[in-house]
Amino acid sequence: MRIRGTDSAGRVEGLGKDVTRLRPGDAVFGEAEGAFAAYVCAPADMVEAKPADLTFEQAASVPLAGNTALMGLRDLGRVRPVRRVLVNGASGWVGTFAVQIAEALGAEVTAVCGTRNVDLVRSLDAGHVVDCSRDGAC
Repeated sequence: MRIRGTDSAGRVEGLGKDVTRLRPGDAVFGEAEGAFAAYVCAPADMVEAKPADLTFEQAASVPLAGNTALMGLRDLGRVRPVRRVLVNGASGWVGTFAVQIAEALGAEVTAVCGTRNVDLVRSLDAGHVVDCSRDGAC
């Protein structure tokens, strides 16, 4: 039986012999196949120290969506300062990361979302917010 999931967070239980930057008991988060399990075996380069101000649940929500947005904007889109970026679905899983990452990369961000998420998207510092429900764009 294949165990689903890729995002994980928890404490290091054990390490491979060549892993030197982590120690048992460290709080970590990252990506690994089968992350819906109680224990996950992950390559060391796919795990990072969990920021102290995040809960394990918050940290576990970051890897796949955050990496998808980062790679799409930085690596594929080559977003740089003064570029314009449209984030359609800005209140979604990847969209919330995309708005923040594009802003951090210096882009002018236009974020599209429905009425109930306008305040959320504005709180992410999107330069422009389009309420597609009100503007008939949804």
